[in-house]
Amino acid sequence: MQRVVVLCFLVAACASPQSVPSTPAASVEADWIRGGALYDKWWVVANAAKPTENHPLWDTRPDKETNKRRGATTWRCKECHAWDYQGAAGAYSSGSHHTGFPGVAGATSKDAQTLFTIIRDQHGYGNAGLTDRDVRDLVAFIHKGVTDVRRFIDDKKAIRGDASAGDTAYHTGHPNQPSCADCHGDKGLMAPDNENFDDYLGKVGRKNPWELIHKIRFGQPGTDMPASAKVWPLETMTNLGAYVQSLPQAP
Repeated sequence: MQRVVVLCFLVAACASPQSVPSTPAASVEADWIRGGALYDKWWVVANAAKPTENHPLWDTRPDKETNKRRGATTWRCKECHAWDYQGAAGAYSSGSHHTGFPGVAGATSKDAQTLFTIIRDQHGYGNAGLTDRDVRDLVAFIHKGVTDVRRFIDDKKAIRGDASAGDTAYHTGHPNQPSCADCHGDKGLMAPDNENFDDYLGKVGRKNPWELIHKIRFGQPGTDMPASAKVWPLETMTNLGAYVQSLPQAP
């Protein structure tokens, strides 16, 4: 799904830094939550130039027939490695996004410097405009933010969570902050002034629960939607996802 849901969970807190070995290429601290947003659409988060050509590794994808996307989309980490981080072993094992590339779930055991080199140099993100700080944040995301979401999303795309508790989270929000309903409406049907908009929360939640969970955790690049992973445990966010799936798919 190329259009993205703007799910507003206005919360406030600082991301917990992750230690990364001190090397000529890496500093002491990295922001794993910012790394999760970079995984989505890095040029927006990093305020870098949007790529116009295909990623240099795009033509090496095992399946060149199914996913024929071009340009900037081929540079999004999620396009090869998927919203569930499993690549060809998960939600992108079939469908229009299939490339045959593996996910990043198997990279969590690699050391920080190895991942840094892979992302910046071997994958070309340094030349594309990511700074060393950006790459460190992506490394931190792989180490701390990548989780096997298959354990709370079943084979029918239903999020295993307490929808009643999610209802409370949606309408109450985090202490001292507006609730999700304040931005998206009581039923998730508040839409931007765009006659073609149809990415209502209930629709997106059912169609792509893996993306929904990622957006809840790490925010929506280029919008005011922040990362709920800063303040809420994963259980609360899956409860919220379960509730969102119960919302109407259209007005």
